[in-house]
Amino acid sequence: MTPQEAYERVQKGFEAYRAGRHDEAEQIADGVLGAAPRDPNGLYLKGMNRLARRDVEGALASFKLAHEKAPSWVDVIIGIGVAHFFAHRLEAAQKWFEQAKGANPNAFQPHLFLGRICEKKGDFDAALANFEIALKLAPANVEALSRLARLKEQFHDLDAASAFAERALAVDPHDAVSLGVRSRVDLRSGEFESAATRIEEGLVVSHGAPPEIDFAMGVLGEAREKLGDYPAAFEAFLLGAKHSRDYYAPSYEAGDLARDPGSLNGVRSIRATFEELDVQKMDRPADDSPAPAFLVGFIRSGTTLLEQILAAHPAVETSDESPVLGGMLERVGTAPESIRALLEQGPEAIREFRRDYWARARNGEPPPAGHVYLDKLPFNVF
Repeated sequence: MTPQEAYERVQKGFEAYRAGRHDEAEQIADGVLGAAPRDPNGLYLKGMNRLARRDVEGALASFKLAHEKAPSWVDVIIGIGVAHFFAHRLEAAQKWFEQAKGANPNAFQPHLFLGRICEKKGDFDAALANFEIALKLAPANVEALSRLARLKEQFHDLDAASAFAERALAVDPHDAVSLGVRSRVDLRSGEFESAATRIEEGLVVSHGAPPEIDFAMGVLGEAREKLGDYPAAFEAFLLGAKHSRDYYAPSYEAGDLARDPGSLNGVRSIRATFEELDVQKMDRPADDSPAPAFLVGFIRSGTTLLEQILAAHPAVETSDESPVLGGMLERVGTAPESIRALLEQGPEAIREFRRDYWARARNGEPPPAGHVYLDKLPFNVF
């Protein structure tokens, strides 16, 4: 097979890949690699198909071989970063995306993923900055628009959230995240029927990643619940949860602590670590800074109702589900030795964690004496 023939076959493979025919695309990649095992185009196509099947290690192996043959190919560099990102190796991912950004300053994808990394680390200002750069480089990119919309909504900048969501929907009227954000803005404004109708008329459940569908269906459930249509609300919550469950179940059941602390094995390992430790021995910092109260629980288990009851007290302030703890997990670490090291920290280190928390939650100012700050977010349990 000549290089030109390999290139032409790979282009047909990418046509199949973009159409969602991953079996066909991977067969083409395998055929090319059978004749030319080090062909960078075939390796890149193979890597992209492995990513589509959530085989991040297989994708990474293909991308690295392609990188050896074509070290300046930016798409391959981005692919390596994406594989590390989905394997929860954020520092490695960041390194590759920074390299891709340097290799091609006009590529928007590195900024998009750097923004997602910053989100996971809890650095939301940096996340916004990266998403804005991605949008400047690709003004019609729906993911950049929808991620900006969701972040703005989370931090209650509703006008900006609505504007970004509307721009995304002008490009893709069925984008699940933008539909969900726009409907969340309606919910906050008391326009419950509009919120429900927008999603029911615009959402196509086969269009978008399952977690995005879950988000939109969750907003629909909230809207139907506000309207008193509890059977329809339950159906929306159930359908959304099923999409996420089916999507996450394989990695949840097969994951481990090193790759995903939220996996079944990861949770078991963390639990075993805590069971071996006497956590009561951690010294409290000797200062007057208050500690927040955390309200966690399964989604749809009544945590919002409890939050609303507690928030009725004039001395209770709530986080309104802002992701305040976002970067703590990355900073502390989840390996057993990291957990043990945290529990052995002295008062000054704990004070530093607390100062960092209040910087995120209340711009550096803890609540006044006699007041309680209630951090309510179901996912804080992780």
